[in-house]
Amino acid sequence: MKCILCGLVLLLASLGLAQQQGQLPPGQSTPPPFPQGQGPGKQMPPDQEAPPAERISSTQVQQQIEQHLNAEPTLTSTNVRVKTDDQSVVLAGTVDTRGQHDLAMRIAKSYAGDRRLSTKSKCVNTHRFSKGGCFVKIKEIMSANPACCLPRDTAQHVAKLMCDRNVGSMPVVIDQQSRKLVGMITDRDLCCSVVAKGLDPKSTRIEKFISTNPVTCRDGENVEKCERAMQEHQIRRIPIVDSEDRVIGIVSQADMALRDKPERVSKTVAEISKPQRPAMAA
Repeated sequence: MKCILCGLVLLLASLGLAQQQGQLPPGQSTPPPFPQGQGPGKQMPPDQEAPPAERISSTQVQQQIEQHLNAEPTLTSTNVRVKTDDQSVVLAGTVDTRGQHDLAMRIAKSYAGDRRLSTKSKCVNTHRFSKGGCFVKIKEIMSANPACCLPRDTAQHVAKLMCDRNVGSMPVVIDQQSRKLVGMITDRDLCCSVVAKGLDPKSTRIEKFISTNPVTCRDGENVEKCERAMQEHQIRRIPIVDSEDRVIGIVSQADMALRDKPERVSKTVAEISKPQRPAMAA
């Protein structure tokens, strides 16, 4: 009996060793198949990611961007063009406001994926797409339809207008209907030319104290031009006129400070604040 038990123990031990060494267990004729493309020692690591999805074609990206741009109500009046390739998405054309420019850029970026987003300009009407972004137009920062006075107005009347509107200068026009620009008058003009000389502000007309031929800009011009004019002529306010010299707005140094880059505002303030040169109305 002891010999039989010893034989069974030896048999079981030999079967276990055979299974650990890769031999087939009893009753199995073929080994289990490995997954396709794998073999012994080539199993896919458990942390390996699945293959990436197929990249969307340039044509599909362009179509998606164009469809989204065309569906935006705020962009219906614009002329934005899209061009894509395997490396980049390019926006070109014109828009009316900075908000439209930024919206178009956000839409393009949402579909660009790993493509580089860039802009360029081929035509200039209002805002244009450019490498540095969108140029700001004067009409975006000006105060539209400013209060104007007439040459025959008295110094007291004009001073009251300035106080009521909290401004330091005012365009002078031929009449309130045409609003054709004649010149500019400032609070300093009233102080130095009327009050300091003892003239009666109630009866003294401003026509003799107007600064004629003032520096002007157009609403469709870039803010940079207005800024350069302020620096060159050392003035803080510039009237904005249309093609017939009718006053349609005014731009102040404060308007620039709210919209322009700090370093450029600093330069403008520094130039205006230099020892006074003969200049137009400030």
